[in-house]
Amino acid sequence: MRDETVGRLSRHVLRYVEEELANYPLYRTAARELRLDLEDLRQRVNGARLDEAGVRGSGSGDPVADRALRIMLLEEQLRRKEERVQRIEAGLALFRPEERELVEARYFSNAGRNHEQAMMELGFSRSRYYQIREAAAYKMAVVLGLAE
Repeated sequence: MRDETVGRLSRHVLRYVEEELANYPLYRTAARELRLDLEDLRQRVNGARLDEAGVRGSGSGDPVADRALRIMLLEEQLRRKEERVQRIEAGLALFRPEERELVEARYFSNAGRNHEQAMMELGFSRSRYYQIREAAAYKMAVVLGLAE
């Protein structure tokens, strides 16, 4: 079975890059919320008394240890989210202004524009729009380690 390509990228790589771009605002928000959760949890651990009563449920019975474990899990989630955000931002930094405009109009907008709507908003011809999209996707794929 032949792998379809769009310019220099396979179709599945292009789709993955587009999904990462579309999820970028979500990743940023999730990272911000995880930071807040961690800060709150750390304050509760620092304020916990050693003789605090055990917790009910499937925990260890040690509320401080349970919170410490939760902190470790949240830190790992935050690390992954921040890594994704940083990689996407590194790719965005390489974009030409028209590539950035296209990505913002198509993927970062709350309006949920499809390609046709973004194309019309930006005033690009169909061929120009897809050339810019391909160039931006290729740069992002290289930064994400999906293309050479």
